[in-house]
Amino acid sequence: MKICQPMRSTLRMLSSNLVQDLSEQVEADTVGVLYLGDLDSFFLASSASLAKKNVVLYAFTLDDKGSDYLEKAKRVADLMQWQIFSFDIKTEHFTIQVKDVLASLDIAQKRELEYFYVLTRCIAKLREHYLLCGIGLDLLCGLSKHYKDEHRNSSSDFHSKRLDNLALDSTLVTIDTIEKKYKKVICAPYLSFPRTYQYLMRRDWQQLNSDNQSGRVVL
Repeated sequence: MKICQPMRSTLRMLSSNLVQDLSEQVEADTVGVLYLGDLDSFFLASSASLAKKNVVLYAFTLDDKGSDYLEKAKRVADLMQWQIFSFDIKTEHFTIQVKDVLASLDIAQKRELEYFYVLTRCIAKLREHYLLCGIGLDLLCGLSKHYKDEHRNSSSDFHSKRLDNLALDSTLVTIDTIEKKYKKVICAPYLSFPRTYQYLMRRDWQQLNSDNQSGRVVL
């Protein structure tokens, strides 16, 4: 996809804020990044690299089997000169592990369960002290199912709906619970790092997601 000037400007400013936040908020020289093959985690890893952090991508396998996702993650790591570590999820233990996640965390949505299940499997294998995860960007940018046409087309409606959704969101509380259990630091920069969060919160749906000429979605 061709990236136009407004799109470049949005990404550049977001990266600039992320880089400053990462430099100030993360003390370690090396950080793990939960990589799910999406823009959210790739952009986070790229910004960490720009902040002079050594990046280790964490990608998962199922029953030690390879996948297109894992091969692409390896190619990304090779291209960007990052390390990569794959952790395995045994499907025979899936039911027990999911029950454990549901019992220990306050999770109501299927998508949250999927994400935090993988996160808990990752954090159990984490070799670094810090793990960066890209959760929350879709909520802040209005890309979840909660946002309708009226929110995309009205700045005031979007800001109001986003505040309502954030008030109901328990992501940071859930992360805090996982941190205490595993004695690691989990960072969700889009939601919790001050410069990055405020940059996103100052912008409406159109400013975050489309360029002025084609209306294409940016993130």
